[in-house]
Amino acid sequence: ITPNLTELCILCGVDYNEVIKNPENIGGLASSLLSETTEIVIVTGVKTKSSITNIIVEKDGVNIVRTPLLNGSYSGTGDIFSSIVCGGITKGMDILDAVSLATNFIYCSIKNTPTELDYEPNGVNFQKHLEMLINAKSLLKTTYTAIFTAIIMLCTMLIKFSTGLGEGYIHFGDCFIYLSACVLPFPYCLVASAVGGALADILGGY
Repeated sequence: ITPNLTELCILCGVDYNEVIKNPENIGGLASSLLSETTEIVIVTGVKTKSSITNIIVEKDGVNIVRTPLLNGSYSGTGDIFSSIVCGGITKGMDILDAVSLATNFIYCSIKNTPTELDYEPNGVNFQKHLEMLINAKSLLKTTYTAIFTAIIMLCTMLIKFSTGLGEGYIHFGDCFIYLSACVLPFPYCLVASAVGGALADILGGY
C-alpha cells in the first residue's frame, strides 16, 4: 500500500500533528500495518525543509528515497507514483528501484511544469518525461525487430525468382530471416521472420 502521511495517520489511528513533530516514528507506524497480506508499505511525500521523502517499509527493514523539495502542490502525483511502482513490480523490478524510478519521474515532471500556468489543480506536465519509463534495451530490440520485419517482407515480395513449379518462387527474404536469427535474440527473431513472411504472402496475394 502507498499511503501519504495523512492517510498513514488515519490508518494507524494517530494524530497527524503529533507525528510531524516526531518524523522518526513514521517507519514504526508503517511497520504496524505489515501483515500476511500487506508485505510492503510505502509512505509517500513526507516533506522536510529541503527534501521530499518516500519511506519503504518491509519486514526486512526500511529504505528511504529522497529528492530535493520543489515549490507547489500538484494533483495526481500520488496516482502517478502508484502506477509506476505497480508497473515496475509487475515487470520484475526490485521495489527500491521501482520507487526510485517513480520518485525521479515525479521530480522531473514537477520541475518542468510551467510555473506561470495554473497547473496545481490540473496536475503535472509529465508527458515529456515518459521516455524515462521505457527500457532502452527493450526499445532497441523492438526497433530492430520492426526493421527486420519490413526488410523480410519487402525482399520476399520484390526480389524473387520463379522455380517453374506452380506458383513457387525463391526469394531474398530468406537471407534476412537467417540474418535476423544471428542478430536478434529469441523471440524477436521469430517475430520478425514470421510476421515479415506472413505480410509478404498476404500482400502478395498468396
